[in-house]
Amino acid sequence: MHRSGALQSWLMRGAIAALAWAWPDITGLTADAAPAAASAAGEPLRSIAAILALSPAEVDAKPEAVVRGVVTSTPAPALVIQDGESPIFVAGFGRVKADDGSAPTIERGMIVEIEGSVLAAGYAPAISGRRTRVVGRGPVPPPVPADLSRLARGGDEARWVTVQGVVHGFGERTAGHRDKSIPMLMLDAGGWPLSISWLATDQQLDSGRLVDAEIQVTGLASALRNSRGQFVAPSVLVTDPDDLQILAPAPSDPFAGETTPLDELGRFQVQERTGHRIRTEGTVSYAAPGLLFLQDTGAAVRIDLAPAAAAGEPQFIPGDRVRVAGFLDMGRSIAGLTFAVARRVGSGPPPEPEPLAVTEIARVANDFRRVTWNTEPGSHDGRLVRCTGVVEAVEKTPAGLTATLSSPGGQWFATLGDQPTPPARARLAVGNTVAVAGILQLDLDGARINGLIVDHPTVQRITVLARDAADIAVVQAASWWTPRRLAAVLAAATAGLAASIGGVVLLGRRVRRQAVDLAASMQHRQQSAVEFEATLRERNRLAANLHDTVLQTVTGIGYQLTACRANDGTLAADAPRHLDIVDRMVGHAVEQLRGTVWALRATSPTDRTLAEAVRELAARLAQEHDAAIEADVAADLPALPDFAAGNMLLVAQEAMLNAARHAAATATTVRLHMPPPGDAIVLEVADDGRGFDPAARHGAPQGHFGLDGMRERVERIGGTLDIHSDPGRGTTVTVRLPLG
Repeated sequence: MHRSGALQSWLMRGAIAALAWAWPDITGLTADAAPAAASAAGEPLRSIAAILALSPAEVDAKPEAVVRGVVTSTPAPALVIQDGESPIFVAGFGRVKADDGSAPTIERGMIVEIEGSVLAAGYAPAISGRRTRVVGRGPVPPPVPADLSRLARGGDEARWVTVQGVVHGFGERTAGHRDKSIPMLMLDAGGWPLSISWLATDQQLDSGRLVDAEIQVTGLASALRNSRGQFVAPSVLVTDPDDLQILAPAPSDPFAGETTPLDELGRFQVQERTGHRIRTEGTVSYAAPGLLFLQDTGAAVRIDLAPAAAAGEPQFIPGDRVRVAGFLDMGRSIAGLTFAVARRVGSGPPPEPEPLAVTEIARVANDFRRVTWNTEPGSHDGRLVRCTGVVEAVEKTPAGLTATLSSPGGQWFATLGDQPTPPARARLAVGNTVAVAGILQLDLDGARINGLIVDHPTVQRITVLARDAADIAVVQAASWWTPRRLAAVLAAATAGLAASIGGVVLLGRRVRRQAVDLAASMQHRQQSAVEFEATLRERNRLAANLHDTVLQTVTGIGYQLTACRANDGTLAADAPRHLDIVDRMVGHAVEQLRGTVWALRATSPTDRTLAEAVRELAARLAQEHDAAIEADVAADLPALPDFAAGNMLLVAQEAMLNAARHAAATATTVRLHMPPPGDAIVLEVADDGRGFDPAARHGAPQGHFGLDGMRERVERIGGTLDIHSDPGRGTTVTVRLPLG
């Protein structure tokens, strides 16, 4: 899967280079075209210049044309005529006649008059000929040195040009209607990549003779375009083997010459880069068909081998000392070599993976983002490392089997080849904590405007390229409660939550009536009735737990999703912020449900004090509901048992959520303190919302558990609850929990 990496990287650089070439002249593109000659109804266009000046809409109308020009090229599909400075492609000559009545074969140098219609054949308009009259012969316009700026924006379409450069490698592209591919040379033309399409099919290209040679080619400027006829990149079509000249032959030994250390590739140098091969040396840390990674102390480099070299390459293994010769590649924004050849010069033990935390990778990226100066180390890219994380997902991708993992430093990916072994798949089970050894690959990118990079590139994605099961070690197996199972439980609980709570309430009423009737009629089963009541209380408590945790969070998710939609139904401008909150709330809901299912008891602040938990809760709810919530928490509160602290926290949560969701409060104050004489902890939640009449409120019989649940929780831990509210004057909830 790596053999095409050199070509893909080269083509990517070509597309970027084309845009960079064209940028200074894009605004002048329309200025180069003369206004189209307006023709009377039914009157054909009489010049190539008039055809080229047509607007796209006028070209799509397929106007008639009768034009003259000298034939500059005949091998299909490069049929071209030129009138003065204006060339155009011709899609067939139709019926051909000369003035003497003969039907000659069209040859280069003939002056022809073509009658036909304008055709939107590709990027520039062409002529579809019906009849052609040979009127004589004339001189063929000589080729002109390529103006790389015009060439890169398609301004020289169908013009004969000469281009000089260094051959980097070979590739091929599809040939459209022809049932074969077109060979290509990859040329470095003065530092800019350019593809040369080789249409001289009667002579094969000699890669051994041409790679790293300085050449000059003469051919037709053409455009690579998309299905809309939009320009993508330039190409030069060579139709005659004699139109390729070697100006300076390639060195007989590609490895002869000065060797550049790995850590100096792509760095500043006073000498101008020639576009020729660069030689370097290092120890193989990873080897795959068409791909090597070399490393030395403090540096590592990716090497994409040339297709011909990859086909006949020796079987390199980690530990081999290798010398390579290739062309500088900055397609990944990190220097590497492409179209390279390699030679083994020694061997030794394979390198050992370097333990590396994802936080360290993030630190280097953050340091560079902050100062845009060289960092130390410069980058771990390309090194053999070992990273540890929890497997979140596994999927089949074009690169192979890809696992998504999470670590304290963020999310990263591990990729295996096309055919990973069953042990490797098993070790990457979702939920497992694994240590993955492999080559670190960093995808870098900078901010772009109109496709141009306008900022220093930083890390966008972290990938570890592993080989197989030997590179994966299970540090801790996943619990039965995998994220997938938890997600399934959460989905089921969310879908049936309202019905379940209502069912629990109705069931509770019926069971209570049955228990009373049973106790009155069967006194001797009093103990059974007591046990039944205990079970019923536990169910009611579970319903309150679900209401105070998962239901509140799911309701908050719905609120955030609604905020993503603007009034006109489109996506709101601040939708990313709300979606980020939704992402955190879903994770929070999973944790809440896990606690309810496993523990079936009140949530506790776990490793936090009650004071810390209240502050964090207030901050989170303020963010989730865009409400002003201020937490005034005393710093010297005594520690409470988890049971008491958890219930106090849930009461605080219910009161704050009621203020944000039902009371439409603009400001809420949460106060947790221990007033004199210091024999009780007091929680106060006061809001400036719409208030209500406590005597007329809905309770559990109507399916509303909030206030009743708060009161039951407070009474369960031995405290008292007081609710003071008046319509239009806000609400104050006070909880007093005696100590001792």
